[in-house]
Amino acid sequence: MRIQTRMMLFVTVLLSAVIGVLAVVMAIGRRQMVLQNFRQETDAMLDGVGRIARESLRSRDDVMLLSYLKHLMKDHPDFELAIVTKPGYSSVLGEVRTPLYYRNLEVTVDDVPGGKASKVEIQAGFSKSGLDARIRHETIYVVWRVGAIALASLILALLGAWSVSRALAGPIVALAARIGAMSAKGPDALEPVSGDEIAYLSAQFEDMSARIQQDMQLKDDLLTTLTHELNNPLSGLKGLLGLLNGNRLVDRETAETYKTMTDAVTAMELSLSNALHLLKSHAKPELRRERLYLNEMLGQATRLFRPVAQASRIRLQERFCPAAVYLDGDAELVRRIIINLISNACKYTPEGGSITVALEDKKDSVVISVSDTGPGIAAKDREMIFTRFYRVAGPDGRPQRIPGSGLGLAIARQAAELHRAKLWVESELGKGSVFTVSFPKEATA
Repeated sequence: MRIQTRMMLFVTVLLSAVIGVLAVVMAIGRRQMVLQNFRQETDAMLDGVGRIARESLRSRDDVMLLSYLKHLMKDHPDFELAIVTKPGYSSVLGEVRTPLYYRNLEVTVDDVPGGKASKVEIQAGFSKSGLDARIRHETIYVVWRVGAIALASLILALLGAWSVSRALAGPIVALAARIGAMSAKGPDALEPVSGDEIAYLSAQFEDMSARIQQDMQLKDDLLTTLTHELNNPLSGLKGLLGLLNGNRLVDRETAETYKTMTDAVTAMELSLSNALHLLKSHAKPELRRERLYLNEMLGQATRLFRPVAQASRIRLQERFCPAAVYLDGDAELVRRIIINLISNACKYTPEGGSITVALEDKKDSVVISVSDTGPGIAAKDREMIFTRFYRVAGPDGRPQRIPGSGLGLAIARQAAELHRAKLWVESELGKGSVFTVSFPKEATA
């Protein structure tokens, strides 16, 4: 059943129930009002009969009372029977034609001539059929009035429900159609689904999710295969370049060329390593902790990138605390943090600039920082650069032509978080950047 049909049916049933209850309540209230009015009318009539009865007893004129009763019965057709009872006789006025509703009245007078009390009993019979007719008339009036209001309300409610349901269901139907159109199997490939548009949309969403999972798995398998296939020739190429670099017979210019080629291969290996690490990082790995000598680890990293810095005439400086600094952590992940931060600084520092790698041993933490004299990072980009594949735009708003995959800082942030460390950047446009990672000592103990 479609959403519009279901909503209109729901509104119809709900409104009908409300109107039905309202009609019943109004009919009951109207009946009580008729009964109350009838009671008030008969009370008023009996009050008048009581006054005439007292006058009749005082004057010992029975005709007065009987005449008054006949007059009332003539003016009020529902007043069908009157029985007047006095000591010694009874008088009956009218006749029983329909079921009657009786009211009794007893009048006693003490101040009659002769000093003897006198009384009279009057039994008045009112037609129940007349009372029922009045109740029925009022009920029909209520039902007709409620029915007219109900019909108008129902028409307005149905129009409103149709409009609202169309507004609600329209985007859902359009979304279901778009998902079906985007499906590789086509919108009609799904098996028939019982239910409304939401059920159909849910079925298409589940189908699309399954296909996305398959595509993601295929992508991961493909990237893993490609990175492994590329790593093998790169390793061989790096070995050959190492042999060539060790040849003392080559001239200086050729040696510099070999060194540049070696640095390029090293950068490619780093990019592939980051990609492989990213593929393996869907589930958080367990840390393989060991005692790390950070002074030596940072020194190795700066020596690795010193040729790259020299080729770009960048001063790569070290500022380590003189004492040995140790950290309990995963050697591969900590090395990845350091290498990615230094590699990132080398990419963005212009010729003639400087990079400083610092190590501090504080009371509660071990702090590694990499500062550069690059272009700086805008405030809106400072957190986004730690997300995967994010690249900071240049002054013209276009992505900068700087080599890299946009994964290094994301991987560094993830590795830091695994050590319960914090990685952040402080930067100002035109004045460079400082990337800092702080390892809490209690988390490494």
